[in-house]
Amino acid sequence: MACVRARLWLSEVPGVSAAAVPPAGPAATATAATAAYRALGAAGLGHLGGRLELRTYGGVPRGFDLANAARRAVAVALAGQHHHGDQHRDQYGEYR
Repeated sequence: MACVRARLWLSEVPGVSAAAVPPAGPAATATAATAAYRALGAAGLGHLGGRLELRTYGGVPRGFDLANAARRAVAVALAGQHHHGDQHRDQYGEYR
């Protein structure tokens, strides 16, 4: 079973970009990016976007595993979002 960790940096530019995860391939990575964008839309923030970073450990992850990790990353990024002027804080408390 594969372990997937995801991190999302929010942006005011619509759409979510993600780099391909080598063991999973570009199709599974696109599924994760789409899941993250849909999660933003479900939260009423479809006008936002971001950069999704995926890391896998263990076996080859399924697209479902990547999509779940992407949705969790959106939830964490939105829960930890605090405005500091025009900057946004990511889920680790760093201003971007």
